[in-house]
Amino acid sequence: MTTSIKSKEIAAFKHGKMDFHAGASLNPKKQIPPSFCEKLTPVQKKRIEQAWANGWLDAFVNDDWWQSLPEGFPA
Repeated sequence: MTTSIKSKEIAAFKHGKMDFHAGASLNPKKQIPPSFCEKLTPVQKKRIEQAWANGWLDAFVNDDWWQSLPEGFPA
């Protein structure tokens, strides 16, 4: 089964979000397993790293946003 680069980007984005909540630092090179990027070109690897970082940042921004709301703010 082959996996498209787009599906790998989606997975990396979601894992970036999960890694943020697990306490990982913003360092995709350290957090993305090498096997995940096997057989990818350098450009594709950069896309995966960027997708992971985007997921991490998305979780960071949204988490900060929710924490900045006043207590008792209706959802």
